[in-house]
Amino acid sequence: MKAEMQRRQTNADKLRAFFEARPGEWIPARDLEFAGRQAWRTRVSELRVRLETAGDGTIEWNHKTLDSAYRFLPHKPLGRDAAEQVPQSWTSGGPFTPEFELKP
Repeated sequence: MKAEMQRRQTNADKLRAFFEARPGEWIPARDLEFAGRQAWRTRVSELRVRLETAGDGTIEWNHKTLDSAYRFLPHKPLGRDAAEQVPQSWTSGGPFTPEFELKP
């Protein structure tokens, strides 16, 4: 049983690395069989849950049964990092400053 768990984890890790190397790219289902000839769908599902739980992204399915494909969508933070500075050009003379005037 332990050998099966290690093999399964190895295939899951290979699948994650495969998806992370191709973010946003649709990957045909037949290309995912390296993660287990009959078990790749389970591995994709488990990986999706793991990624979403960790906040690292998700795996999306194209909802086509004959031409099935999956893609990895990495998590993109919604705000800017607190350490990131807003460029001065954005805050002076721009649309959010009092001196800005719309020209007809």
